[in-house]
Amino acid sequence: MLGGLFLCYEGVEKVWHKLAHRGESETHKQELVQALEDPNLDLRAVEKDKIKGAIRTDFILSAEIIVIALGTVAAASFGTRVAVLVGIALLMTVGVYGLVAAIVKLDDAGVLLLGRAGDGPAAKASRALGRGSSGSRRGS
Repeated sequence: MLGGLFLCYEGVEKVWHKLAHRGESETHKQELVQALEDPNLDLRAVEKDKIKGAIRTDFILSAEIIVIALGTVAAASFGTRVAVLVGIALLMTVGVYGLVAAIVKLDDAGVLLLGRAGDGPAAKASRALGRGSSGSRRGS
């Protein structure tokens, strides 16, 4: 219950921030660009902080899923409960990290298409497709 409450809090906080601070989006984006251009900024520390937050959220969500699954098979034998937990762990790992890997590969494919040389219609179409699939690296 506490994990679900925490995840609800995070979701409401993000939605509220988006609604209450609409004008700050462009200003925030400019601040991020300036910060990334700062040679004194430790990008590893920034990335490490983001990863820490994502791991915390994933841990809470995973623990909730496991608790729900255990509640579903509480009356089953020990072997069945272990099999269910192992199955859920594998599905969650392959599903979540597989999806993340696919998204990263799509972004890499977009960057590859953006770098396609030539002025012909095929090269122009490839670059246009690359711009559409490479949202995080647009303009590079």
